[in-house]
Amino acid sequence: DLPYWQDFVKWELIIRNPANMVSPPKVEKGIPTVWTKDEVNVFLKSLEGDRLAAIYYLAMTGMRKGEILGLPLTALNMEVGFVKIVQNLQYIRHKGLIFQTPKTAKSQRMIKLPQFILEALNIHLVRREILSKSPGWQESGLVFTTDIGTALYPTNVIRHFRKKLEETRLPRIPFHNLRHTTASLLLEKNIHPKLVSELLGHSSIVLTLSTYSHVINPMNTVVSDALDDLVSH
Repeated sequence: DLPYWQDFVKWELIIRNPANMVSPPKVEKGIPTVWTKDEVNVFLKSLEGDRLAAIYYLAMTGMRKGEILGLPLTALNMEVGFVKIVQNLQYIRHKGLIFQTPKTAKSQRMIKLPQFILEALNIHLVRREILSKSPGWQESGLVFTTDIGTALYPTNVIRHFRKKLEETRLPRIPFHNLRHTTASLLLEKNIHPKLVSELLGHSSIVLTLSTYSHVINPMNTVVSDALDDLVSH
């Protein structure tokens, strides 16, 4: 056995030189399954007249499910066309529905809404206004509610989403992958990763680059083509 002081020296050498330490195996992230532009259009078209349609339209901004379901009316500016992420709604076992503040400052973001989403929200808000005049309405102050004004349970939205997938026969993806779909389609259109990162509310652009490297790497051909153009005669 080594004297106790030699043990300390040995561990100090290991700490000072991380190369001596055995690195844990890296967890390989799978490539998220996403829809094509045509599949997105098929899905959105299938939502015509659906009372939850605007939820999925907002999901195409990269908003998380909890951010959409927890969206208060006061965070929606239809005149300017902006939505502000200030809270999210989660179901916690034994506690029920809980409102939480976004985990990071980046998650608390402003999103400029495109016209097609504003139109879907307008239709939704008119329907909501009519429902709010009904007897028994319980005002929650949320954009998306049940028919009596209370918060929507995430599980009910997931059930509705799966039903729509069966109707449209589109590739089955988790609700969260609507967010991945938006990011992938934007990156494929050469939207700068920094802008996509801000839209998604990622804590760092590094997260965006690592999550969507399978999309960004093929985009390197853009750089290659540009270099070819620079030196071509």
